[in-house]
Amino acid sequence: MSRGIGAALPDPAVEVCTSWAADVIQTVFIARHGGYATSQRVRVTYGPFKGQRGYVQQWGWAFDDDTQTVDAVGYVVDLDDSEGTEDIDAHQLRRAFDRRWPLRQRGSLKDRPPAAMSEPLPPHPSCAEDLETVLARACNPQDVPDDLRQTIAAAVGHYHLSIGRGAWPEPNRVSWRVVQHWYQLTEHYIEGQIAEVWEVEFKQHLRDPDPVVYLALSEPEAHAVIAQRAKRL
Repeated sequence: MSRGIGAALPDPAVEVCTSWAADVIQTVFIARHGGYATSQRVRVTYGPFKGQRGYVQQWGWAFDDDTQTVDAVGYVVDLDDSEGTEDIDAHQLRRAFDRRWPLRQRGSLKDRPPAAMSEPLPPHPSCAEDLETVLARACNPQDVPDDLRQTIAAAVGHYHLSIGRGAWPEPNRVSWRVVQHWYQLTEHYIEGQIAEVWEVEFKQHLRDPDPVVYLALSEPEAHAVIAQRAKRL
């Protein structure tokens, strides 16, 4: 099936677009059946959490094939005064208008920024550490010579640019992504004073858990890797 969305992916259109289609259908169900959308503010009117308020995090619908009807059956709600989330039946909830995402009730358990927002950022990896990460996920780390590794280890900064994507249609069904890793060799940027490694990642389908990665030392070499490897996968 041809499509304009995700055109560089070799996967069937139904696989690429399922999550988007589900969001569209959910929007229709919410409007037609009075349901609650993700991140919508709600209050609990019945049950052990009566009186609490929070935000919808996930939703659930019951489909009756015989009568061809659909009803909201429950929600995962992130309550202001409960650690984690709670599963609450749809009939126990009502729409609330006291706050808007992500604000909470003052004095509530979660009336504060998420803990991660106040934590210090992790240390920036050195150029040598960054290169080791790149080499570790590649099939051909031996193609990066020792002198280039030493040059990169002595560099002062590293940067990563996504250069392009492409796909090979059936029967091979493979997509690829090209990333340029470049390492600045001088304190202040000077044109030409960089070292670079090119990474080409191949996937056989959209959610491939084991992509195949090859390294190249220049952009022409990266394109040569694509020409050599794409048809073989």
